[in-house]
Amino acid sequence: LVSPIDAKISLSRALELQPNHMLARWALALMPIPLLRKGNNNIDAAREELSTELASLDLWFENSKIDSAYTSVGISQPFYLAYQEFNNKELLTLYGSICTKLMGEYAKQSLLTPIQLTASKKIRVGIVSHHIHTHSVWDAITKGLLLNIDQARFEVFIFYVGSYFDDETRLAKSSATFFISGIKSVDEYSKEIIKRGVEVLIYPEIGMHAVTMQLASLRLSPLQI
Repeated sequence: LVSPIDAKISLSRALELQPNHMLARWALALMPIPLLRKGNNNIDAAREELSTELASLDLWFENSKIDSAYTSVGISQPFYLAYQEFNNKELLTLYGSICTKLMGEYAKQSLLTPIQLTASKKIRVGIVSHHIHTHSVWDAITKGLLLNIDQARFEVFIFYVGSYFDDETRLAKSSATFFISGIKSVDEYSKEIIKRGVEVLIYPEIGMHAVTMQLASLRLSPLQI
């Protein structure tokens, strides 16, 4: 494994050579989050550093004005922050605000506007996930929702942003009103969600896959959970 110090040096060097290297810039900003904690030593200082780095990252994107900046959303995520037993709302809000700001620019460029919803007998519920297969997210959250939802009141549209299929995937496909999967661009998925007129959009997991992070940072449905 590369030490944090060496990683920081390498990322800084990458930015010297390519000032608009978005992957390196995201990674550098999230460097203060330790993969493993050793007691409570310096954890407060690390969290303070992360807050400063996120503010700096926000300013960097604002000043760099990279047209394709939205493509970097979710490329590096603060996943390990969840293992710190603190209230992470403030830090995640800083991270999320950068993501929504960049995806907002994408929405403007793509002229992405949700269609006017039409009245329907059933409420259209969308599920966006990278884990519609045997996985803790599917087992603990999505499967129970899909199999127990009242089909007399709801229609379920699954947007599976992965490509791995197993028996659980096939079960999901057979149980949903609509099912789409495969490795597609965020542009294709966002337009598909809008096209289906989804009224409630559920993200069972955020922070584990770039495309789900990008889609969740858009307002593609009146109610997002």
